[in-house]
Amino acid sequence: MKWVVGSIITVMLLIIAVASSVLHVTPVSTPALMRAYERIVPQEENGPWIDVYLFDFFYWHNQFERVTGQTIALHARWFDVPGRSALVEKLIEVKAGKRDIVIKRIPAVAPTHLTLVQALVKYGLEGKVQEAIALEGQLSGTYQVVFAPVAQSYLRYQPIRVEALFAFLRAGGSAFTWGDIETIVQAARAAGINPLLLMAITGQEESFVPRSWPAAQQIVNNPFNVNVSWRKYNTNLADAAQIAANSIRLKLSTPAPSGEDAIAWINDPRNPDGLYATDPHWADGVRAIFWALQDVFATRDK
Repeated sequence: MKWVVGSIITVMLLIIAVASSVLHVTPVSTPALMRAYERIVPQEENGPWIDVYLFDFFYWHNQFERVTGQTIALHARWFDVPGRSALVEKLIEVKAGKRDIVIKRIPAVAPTHLTLVQALVKYGLEGKVQEAIALEGQLSGTYQVVFAPVAQSYLRYQPIRVEALFAFLRAGGSAFTWGDIETIVQAARAAGINPLLLMAITGQEESFVPRSWPAAQQIVNNPFNVNVSWRKYNTNLADAAQIAANSIRLKLSTPAPSGEDAIAWINDPRNPDGLYATDPHWADGVRAIFWALQDVFATRDK
């Protein structure tokens, strides 16, 4: 994903402050520091500077006074995944008593970079993943963000690591039980939808329903806000998950226009099956959360 920066500094400080009030943290970054990240972090191959900034937010325990230009550049390099040159391997096969040399060519692999979630896990900060997802989700609804497109194949049903997802959500204070996650997975399987897409929607709609919210148990009944909202349609999770999954299945039954990813199409006014949400930034938040969950909890990549 890449971030398009306009008047980003002022807005970012405001939104991080709002997100931080939910996460019980107090960022101490300044506009000058934000500009330093924007200036120092390579943009072409390294991904957005905001990923390095958020990584440092957790790595330095929000003690940004320890950040220097050298540490920013170093941590930016930590996101790099080196490429591999084309190799030629000689194999010796023995057939009918004769030795033959077989040449096998190993294709080259281009360098890539880690996502924020992958970097947190690699460097021992997996306990901060949920906060990172929340911050990215908050920020994604504010900036003009262009994410890696989501192909529709990623949104088809696939098994997920339920135990790991449950541990992650509980550690982050979610009210979802193991049974709740299984209910969502069952609805997704019946509709042929990736369960992590349904989970990402609960993250965008209701922040994975924190246990600390007074109405948490009522919100769990409809964390997708189907049929307007959980207040107006307070059913049960199985019913709400089935409605959400079937709605998404119908919206994806018409292929997205060329160049538009599948999650954006779910909430595109041109979709013949209508919008999922009235929030114009809904797809941005769902996409950010979906990619983060997919990185960690999918059992196989497509």
